[in-house]
Amino acid sequence: MGTFTRDWDESTPTNLTEAHQIDDYLKYRVVDVAERLKAMFYGFTAGENSDEASVKYLNLKNQSSVDVPSSGYSRFYSKDVGGVSEIFAQNDEGDEVQLTDDGKLNYSALTIPADGIDQTHIELANDAYLVGANEAGDGDVSLIKAGRNEADDDDVALLPDAARLASNAAPTEDTQLTNKKYVDDQLAGQWTGAVAIFGTRTTDDTESNALVEEVVYKAQTDGFVFVGQTGDSSYTLVGYSDGSNPPTTVVVNHEVAGVSDQDRIVWMPVKKDDYWKVMVLDGVPSVLAWMPIGVGGCVKQT
Repeated sequence: MGTFTRDWDESTPTNLTEAHQIDDYLKYRVVDVAERLKAMFYGFTAGENSDEASVKYLNLKNQSSVDVPSSGYSRFYSKDVGGVSEIFAQNDEGDEVQLTDDGKLNYSALTIPADGIDQTHIELANDAYLVGANEAGDGDVSLIKAGRNEADDDDVALLPDAARLASNAAPTEDTQLTNKKYVDDQLAGQWTGAVAIFGTRTTDDTESNALVEEVVYKAQTDGFVFVGQTGDSSYTLVGYSDGSNPPTTVVVNHEVAGVSDQDRIVWMPVKKDDYWKVMVLDGVPSVLAWMPIGVGGCVKQT
Protein backbone atom coordinates (compact mmCIF):
# COMPACT_ATOMS: atom_id res chain seq x y z
CA MET A 1 0.00 0.00 0.00
CA GLY A 2 1.17 3.55 -0.78
CA THR A 3 0.95 6.65 1.35
CA PHE A 4 -2.27 8.63 1.62
CA THR A 5 -2.74 11.94 -0.18
CA ARG A 6 -3.46 13.75 3.10
CA ASP A 7 -3.29 13.04 6.80
CA TRP A 8 -6.66 12.39 8.35
CA ASP A 9 -8.05 15.75 9.43
CA GLU A 10 -11.24 16.24 11.42
CA SER A 11 -10.57 19.88 12.26
CA THR A 12 -11.63 21.20 8.84
CA PRO A 13 -13.78 22.75 7.62
CA THR A 14 -14.20 25.13 10.54
CA ASN A 15 -17.02 27.46 11.42
CA LEU A 16 -15.08 30.20 9.66
CA THR A 17 -14.72 28.34 6.36
CA GLU A 18 -16.46 30.14 3.53
CA ALA A 19 -19.45 28.39 1.95
CA HIS A 20 -17.96 28.17 -1.52
CA GLN A 21 -15.07 26.06 -0.06
CA ILE A 22 -17.27 23.44 1.61
CA ASP A 23 -17.63 21.34 -1.55
CA ASP A 24 -13.83 21.09 -1.82
CA TYR A 25 -13.61 19.70 1.71
CA LEU A 26 -16.36 17.19 0.94
CA LYS A 27 -14.43 15.95 -2.09
CA TYR A 28 -11.26 15.71 0.00
CA ARG A 29 -13.09 13.68 2.64
CA VAL A 30 -14.48 11.25 0.02
CA VAL A 31 -10.98 10.71 -1.40
CA ASP A 32 -9.49 10.28 2.07
CA VAL A 33 -12.06 7.65 3.05
CA ALA A 34 -11.79 5.77 -0.26
CA GLU A 35 -7.97 5.65 -0.09
CA ARG A 36 -8.15 4.00 3.30
CA LEU A 37 -10.82 1.45 2.40
CA LYS A 38 -10.62 0.56 -1.29
CA ALA A 39 -7.53 -1.67 -0.93
CA MET A 40 -9.36 -3.97 1.51
CA PHE A 41 -13.06 -3.53 0.64
CA TYR A 42 -15.03 -3.73 -2.58
CA GLY A 43 -17.17 -0.77 -3.69
CA PHE A 44 -14.71 2.08 -3.31
CA THR A 45 -13.16 1.77 -6.79
CA ALA A 46 -14.81 2.55 -10.13
CA GLY A 47 -16.28 -0.54 -11.76
CA GLU A 48 -17.00 -2.33 -8.47
CA ASN A 49 -20.61 -1.17 -8.23
CA SER A 50 -21.88 -4.67 -9.12
CA ASP A 51 -19.92 -6.39 -6.32
CA GLU A 52 -21.70 -7.25 -3.10
CA ALA A 53 -20.42 -5.67 0.09
CA SER A 54 -17.37 -7.84 0.82
CA VAL A 55 -13.76 -7.82 1.99
CA LYS A 56 -10.79 -8.25 -0.34
CA TYR A 57 -8.29 -8.92 2.45
CA LEU A 58 -7.26 -7.63 5.85
CA ASN A 59 -4.02 -5.71 5.91
CA LEU A 60 -2.57 -6.19 9.41
CA LYS A 61 0.27 -4.01 10.66
CA ASN A 62 2.59 -5.48 13.27
CA GLN A 63 1.82 -4.34 16.81
CA SER A 64 4.49 -3.95 19.46
CA SER A 65 1.92 -4.46 22.22
CA VAL A 66 -1.80 -5.16 22.42
CA ASP A 67 -4.11 -4.28 25.28
CA VAL A 68 -6.41 -6.97 26.65
CA PRO A 69 -9.83 -6.70 24.95
CA SER A 70 -12.89 -5.69 26.93
CA SER A 71 -15.15 -8.42 28.27
CA GLY A 72 -17.05 -10.12 25.47
CA TYR A 73 -14.49 -9.21 22.78
CA SER A 74 -11.47 -10.83 21.08
CA ARG A 75 -8.67 -9.38 18.98
CA PHE A 76 -6.98 -10.52 15.78
CA TYR A 77 -3.63 -8.87 14.95
CA SER A 78 -0.02 -9.41 13.77
CA LYS A 79 3.31 -9.13 15.55
CA ASP A 80 6.95 -9.44 14.55
CA VAL A 81 8.48 -12.82 15.45
CA GLY A 82 12.12 -13.18 14.45
CA GLY A 83 11.70 -10.74 11.57
CA VAL A 84 8.55 -12.41 10.23
CA SER A 85 5.05 -11.00 10.56
CA GLU A 86 2.92 -13.62 12.34
CA ILE A 87 -0.81 -13.65 13.12
CA PHE A 88 -2.09 -13.76 16.70
CA ALA A 89 -5.43 -13.93 18.49
CA GLN A 90 -6.27 -12.82 22.04
CA ASN A 91 -9.38 -13.35 24.16
CA ASP A 92 -10.87 -11.09 26.82
CA GLU A 93 -8.82 -12.83 29.54
CA GLY A 94 -5.54 -11.90 27.89
CA ASP A 95 -4.79 -15.42 26.57
CA GLU A 96 -2.72 -15.01 23.40
CA VAL A 97 -2.28 -17.65 20.69
CA GLN A 98 0.19 -17.46 17.80
CA LEU A 99 -1.75 -18.81 14.81
CA THR A 100 1.03 -18.83 12.19
CA ASP A 101 4.68 -19.84 12.32
CA ASP A 102 7.03 -18.97 9.44
CA GLY A 103 4.20 -18.84 6.93
CA LYS A 104 2.50 -22.04 8.10
CA LEU A 105 -0.27 -22.83 10.54
CA ASN A 106 1.17 -23.10 14.04
CA TYR A 107 -0.02 -26.65 14.81
CA SER A 108 1.55 -26.60 18.26
CA ALA A 109 -0.96 -23.92 19.26
CA LEU A 110 -3.99 -25.75 17.90
CA THR A 111 -6.18 -28.36 19.57
CA ILE A 112 -7.85 -30.30 16.75
CA PRO A 113 -11.01 -32.19 17.79
CA ALA A 114 -11.74 -35.77 16.70
CA ASP A 115 -12.58 -35.93 12.97
CA GLY A 116 -11.31 -32.37 12.68
CA ILE A 117 -8.88 -33.14 9.86
CA ASP A 118 -10.14 -34.14 6.43
CA GLN A 119 -7.84 -34.84 3.47
CA THR A 120 -5.01 -32.63 4.70
CA HIS A 121 -1.26 -33.10 4.88
CA ILE A 122 0.18 -32.66 8.35
CA GLU A 123 3.87 -31.80 8.34
CA LEU A 124 5.68 -32.77 11.53
CA ALA A 125 9.15 -31.82 12.64
CA ASN A 126 11.85 -34.37 11.83
CA ASP A 127 11.65 -37.47 14.06
CA ALA A 128 8.55 -36.14 15.83
CA TYR A 129 5.50 -38.22 16.72
CA LEU A 130 1.93 -37.24 15.98
CA VAL A 131 0.57 -36.82 19.52
CA GLY A 132 -2.91 -37.31 20.94
CA ALA A 133 -4.49 -36.85 24.34
CA ASN A 134 -4.24 -39.92 26.56
CA GLU A 135 -7.27 -41.90 27.71
CA ALA A 136 -7.49 -40.12 31.06
CA GLY A 137 -7.26 -36.72 29.40
CA ASP A 138 -4.43 -35.57 31.66
CA GLY A 139 -1.46 -36.09 29.33
CA ASP A 140 -0.27 -36.95 25.83
CA VAL A 141 0.55 -40.20 24.05
CA SER A 142 2.71 -40.68 20.94
CA LEU A 143 0.78 -42.16 18.01
CA ILE A 144 2.94 -42.49 14.87
CA LYS A 145 5.83 -40.80 13.08
CA ALA A 146 7.70 -40.91 9.78
CA GLY A 147 10.88 -42.98 9.75
CA ARG A 148 13.11 -45.24 7.67
CA ASN A 149 13.31 -48.99 7.26
CA GLU A 150 16.27 -50.95 8.65
CA ALA A 151 18.08 -50.82 5.31
CA ASP A 152 17.62 -47.02 5.33
CA ASP A 153 16.49 -47.06 1.70
CA ASP A 154 12.77 -46.34 2.05
CA ASP A 155 10.37 -44.17 4.07
CA VAL A 156 8.05 -46.04 6.45
CA ALA A 157 5.61 -45.27 9.26
CA LEU A 158 6.89 -46.03 12.78
CA LEU A 159 4.80 -46.89 15.81
CA PRO A 160 6.20 -46.20 19.29
CA ASP A 161 7.53 -49.04 21.43
CA ALA A 162 4.82 -50.86 23.41
CA ALA A 163 2.14 -49.87 20.89
CA ARG A 164 -0.72 -52.38 20.96
CA LEU A 165 -3.75 -53.41 18.95
CA ALA A 166 -7.26 -52.79 20.25
CA SER A 167 -7.82 -56.49 21.01
CA ASN A 168 -6.17 -59.94 20.81
CA ALA A 169 -8.43 -61.06 17.97
CA ALA A 170 -6.81 -63.24 15.30
CA PRO A 171 -5.88 -61.40 12.08
CA THR A 172 -8.14 -61.96 9.06
CA GLU A 173 -5.96 -60.53 6.26
CA ASP A 174 -2.41 -61.24 5.15
CA THR A 175 -1.25 -57.63 5.67
CA GLN A 176 -2.96 -57.12 9.03
CA LEU A 177 -0.84 -56.53 12.15
CA THR A 178 -0.69 -59.53 14.49
CA ASN A 179 -0.90 -59.47 18.27
CA LYS A 180 1.44 -61.43 20.56
CA LYS A 181 -1.31 -63.72 21.86
CA TYR A 182 -2.12 -64.94 18.36
CA VAL A 183 1.54 -65.72 17.64
CA ASP A 184 1.95 -67.49 21.00
CA ASP A 185 -1.15 -69.58 20.32
CA GLN A 186 0.16 -70.65 16.92
CA LEU A 187 3.55 -71.64 18.32
CA ALA A 188 1.98 -73.50 21.23
CA GLY A 189 -0.36 -75.29 18.85
CA GLN A 190 2.52 -76.61 16.79
CA TRP A 191 3.84 -78.49 19.81
CA THR A 192 0.51 -79.56 21.30
CA GLY A 193 -1.13 -80.64 18.06
CA ALA A 194 -3.84 -78.01 18.33
CA VAL A 195 -2.77 -76.50 15.01
CA ALA A 196 -2.19 -78.66 11.93
CA ILE A 197 1.23 -78.34 10.35
CA PHE A 198 0.88 -80.64 7.37
CA GLY A 199 -1.49 -79.96 4.52
CA THR A 200 -3.37 -82.48 2.41
CA ARG A 201 -1.39 -85.36 0.91
CA THR A 202 -1.81 -85.56 -2.86
CA THR A 203 -0.61 -87.62 -5.80
CA ASP A 204 -1.43 -84.84 -8.29
CA ASP A 205 0.25 -81.62 -9.36
CA THR A 206 -1.45 -78.20 -9.26
CA GLU A 207 -3.20 -78.96 -12.57
CA SER A 208 -4.68 -82.20 -11.16
CA ASN A 209 -2.39 -84.38 -13.26
CA ALA A 210 -0.69 -87.36 -11.62
CA LEU A 211 2.85 -86.82 -10.36
CA VAL A 212 5.28 -88.85 -12.45
CA GLU A 213 8.97 -89.67 -12.35
CA GLU A 214 11.56 -87.88 -14.49
CA VAL A 215 9.46 -84.69 -14.55
CA VAL A 216 10.57 -81.45 -12.86
CA TYR A 217 8.20 -79.80 -10.37
CA LYS A 218 8.41 -76.58 -8.36
CA ALA A 219 7.25 -76.68 -4.73
CA GLN A 220 4.88 -73.90 -3.62
CA THR A 221 5.72 -74.59 0.04
CA ASP A 222 8.04 -76.72 2.15
CA GLY A 223 7.13 -80.39 2.02
CA PHE A 224 8.10 -84.00 1.39
CA VAL A 225 8.10 -86.19 -1.71
CA PHE A 226 7.12 -89.82 -1.01
CA VAL A 227 7.98 -92.74 -3.29
CA GLY A 228 6.33 -96.08 -2.55
CA GLN A 229 6.84 -99.57 -3.94
CA THR A 230 4.88 -102.75 -3.26
CA GLY A 231 6.01 -106.25 -4.15
CA ASP A 232 9.25 -108.14 -4.42
CA SER A 233 10.87 -106.08 -7.17
CA SER A 234 14.01 -104.11 -6.44
CA TYR A 235 14.80 -100.58 -7.66
CA THR A 236 17.07 -97.58 -7.09
CA LEU A 237 15.62 -94.17 -6.25
CA VAL A 238 17.50 -90.96 -7.06
CA GLY A 239 15.94 -87.70 -5.93
CA TYR A 240 17.16 -84.25 -6.99
CA SER A 241 16.22 -80.88 -5.47
CA ASP A 242 17.66 -77.34 -5.47
CA GLY A 243 16.93 -73.86 -6.80
CA SER A 244 17.79 -74.66 -10.41
CA ASN A 245 15.57 -75.96 -13.18
CA PRO A 246 16.30 -78.77 -13.70
CA PRO A 247 17.73 -79.58 -10.25
CA THR A 248 21.12 -81.27 -10.12
CA THR A 249 21.71 -81.72 -6.37
CA VAL A 250 21.22 -85.34 -5.27
CA VAL A 251 19.18 -85.40 -2.04
CA VAL A 252 18.30 -89.11 -2.04
CA ASN A 253 20.12 -92.03 -3.64
CA HIS A 254 18.65 -95.21 -2.24
CA GLU A 255 18.63 -98.85 -3.32
CA VAL A 256 15.49 -100.74 -2.33
CA ALA A 257 15.64 -104.50 -2.16
CA GLY A 258 12.50 -106.39 -3.10
CA VAL A 259 10.67 -108.17 -0.27
CA SER A 260 7.50 -110.09 -1.06
CA ASP A 261 4.21 -108.50 0.09
CA GLN A 262 5.83 -105.54 1.87
CA ASP A 263 5.45 -101.81 1.22
CA ARG A 264 8.61 -99.77 1.05
CA ILE A 265 8.56 -95.92 1.33
CA VAL A 266 11.36 -93.46 0.66
CA TRP A 267 10.86 -89.74 1.34
CA MET A 268 12.76 -86.60 0.29
CA PRO A 269 12.46 -83.10 1.84
CA VAL A 270 11.94 -80.15 -0.54
CA LYS A 271 12.17 -76.43 0.27
CA LYS A 272 9.60 -73.87 -0.83
CA ASP A 273 10.25 -72.53 -4.36
CA ASP A 274 12.88 -75.24 -5.02
CA TYR A 275 12.63 -77.65 -7.94
CA TRP A 276 12.56 -81.43 -7.56
CA LYS A 277 12.66 -84.51 -9.73
CA VAL A 278 12.57 -88.23 -8.97
CA MET A 279 14.16 -90.96 -11.07
CA VAL A 280 13.52 -94.64 -10.43
CA LEU A 281 16.04 -97.05 -11.95
CA ASP A 282 15.16 -100.67 -12.68
CA GLY A 283 11.57 -100.32 -11.55
CA VAL A 284 8.39 -98.29 -11.50
CA PRO A 285 7.08 -96.72 -8.24
CA SER A 286 3.60 -97.71 -7.20
CA VAL A 287 3.09 -94.39 -5.38
CA LEU A 288 4.53 -90.90 -5.96
CA ALA A 289 3.00 -88.37 -3.57
CA TRP A 290 3.47 -84.86 -2.14
CA MET A 291 2.92 -83.94 1.53
CA PRO A 292 3.02 -80.13 2.01
CA ILE A 293 3.82 -78.30 5.20
CA GLY A 294 0.95 -75.86 5.24
CA VAL A 295 -0.74 -75.14 1.92
CA GLY A 296 0.87 -75.51 -1.47
CA GLY A 297 1.25 -77.95 -4.31
CA CYS A 298 3.78 -78.83 -6.99
CA VAL A 299 3.83 -76.98 -10.29
CA LYS A 300 4.86 -78.99 -13.33
CA GLN A 301 7.71 -77.40 -15.30
CA THR A 302 7.88 -77.56 -19.07
